[in-house]
Amino acid sequence: MAIEVKLSEDIVAIDPRVLQQREACLDHAADLVSSAERILQGDKGYPNIAYHLALLALEEIGKSQLIVSRAVTGPHRDPAWIDKRLDNHVFKMLWAIWSSTLFTGPVDPGRFEEAKRFAQGLHEKRLRGLYVDFSEASAGQRPSDAVNLHDARSVLEVVISTLATERERKPVGVGGAGSDSAWFLETVANEEKQKRLFSRPFVEKLIELVEGRAWISWARGEFERIELEEQAALSRELERQKSNGMGRAKWQLQIPIVSRWHSVRQKVLNDWNSRVEFAQFFTGKNQKNGDLLLKLTLHDHISADQVFDAGLSLSKLVIAMLNIGSAGYFWFSTSELSDTYFDRAIDLDEPSMGLKISKPRGLSSLHLQLVPQDTPNRRDGLESAYIHNALKCLMVYSAMSEAEAAPIFGPYLHGLVLLSKSDINLSCENDARGAFLETLEAALKYFHDWDGEDDVASALDVVFSEIIPNGGHRQEALSVLGDMPETGETPISWAFHAKRTADIYLAFAADRQWRRSASSVI
Repeated sequence: MAIEVKLSEDIVAIDPRVLQQREACLDHAADLVSSAERILQGDKGYPNIAYHLALLALEEIGKSQLIVSRAVTGPHRDPAWIDKRLDNHVFKMLWAIWSSTLFTGPVDPGRFEEAKRFAQGLHEKRLRGLYVDFSEASAGQRPSDAVNLHDARSVLEVVISTLATERERKPVGVGGAGSDSAWFLETVANEEKQKRLFSRPFVEKLIELVEGRAWISWARGEFERIELEEQAALSRELERQKSNGMGRAKWQLQIPIVSRWHSVRQKVLNDWNSRVEFAQFFTGKNQKNGDLLLKLTLHDHISADQVFDAGLSLSKLVIAMLNIGSAGYFWFSTSELSDTYFDRAIDLDEPSMGLKISKPRGLSSLHLQLVPQDTPNRRDGLESAYIHNALKCLMVYSAMSEAEAAPIFGPYLHGLVLLSKSDINLSCENDARGAFLETLEAALKYFHDWDGEDDVASALDVVFSEIIPNGGHRQEALSVLGDMPETGETPISWAFHAKRTADIYLAFAADRQWRRSASSVI
């Protein structure tokens, strides 16, 4: 169903510097098109190279649109989603192809899905035309075989047409920060929100309302309503899980946490803090390097001699949920000679007094010494979506009995410890990988996604098809179930690969369980 929607109802001023950036992107796209046309001249030509240049031009067009969208988003909304998309080849092409229709034609969910598949197909063909495939199945094939002259000319025609349309279109602020139009563009650009926006109930409402702007306004209200109901249900469930008769807050442990992958912002951590009273996260001394401080509150039913073990158990639970929710790596940040896991233990009845508790044979050398060789220098920001994943995991998994949780989270926590101990003197990567795969298999059996007898890869493939529709990406996630390839991986990166695959399933299972329980109480 296609409905006419005009998004530029409230024109706002755009910074001239942003317009200069947009113009530079379009000029560069024109240069890339000219280069592609020259490469195709002559008897031979190089269609695969021209194809690549044409797609680079398409990316520049998409980038120009995203730059304007980022400027319009302004300080009132978080533009991080755009910054991430600016590095995504497929999304920039998708945005170039699809977003221009928002200003010249109807909103059509089907057209968006078509554009998405088209952009993915373009990129996959581009890769085949750029690199020699070293797999045995592709022996003898050359990149020049992947793209013919017709492919290259067809793509060039699309790019030239798209560039001409973008040149003619006057860049406008689509409603400004906080408007329905800006909300719509941001929602469409978010992978998770996009699925809900174009789901059957929303499309049926689009047909019912007919007028597109009214549909966008309704959809925004529906998103806000669903989010509020989910948050309320989550708060009720977390409150329900508090044990009766725990008494009053007595102890506070201040526990330094470190991440080797994520940078952190307090605004994102506040999403967690507003819902989980006993475990509060704060940015540490170096938030760009992933330093966190966990302030853990224990109640007066725990005696002083139990504080160490109770705090360790509870902090491990919280850290595990953060690991799963972000698919990153968070762990205790203690010095090599430390015999405890916290900086301070405070008696809340006597704040000036502290506890000094240590276990020399307990945790030691927990500081992570080694990270995957392919870890990027620029850290990914810890996002609100990751925090929400972690909250759902906390709600679902903390409700499990010790007998139910032990087969899943015993190996998981052991794997985290092994990763923290891996350095140039001690190799624990293979054992860590084994621990995360043990977690994965135990969780699959617990949630009845695997009977423990059939091929685990086949069972996981069925589950992942719901959240990883691209078959190639799905196989990449499943590949860790087999032997490590001779090239492209190291023992440490292979162990982290196993952790990510386990994280994806655990987060999916928690979300599925959460939605079932939330629907029963909403």
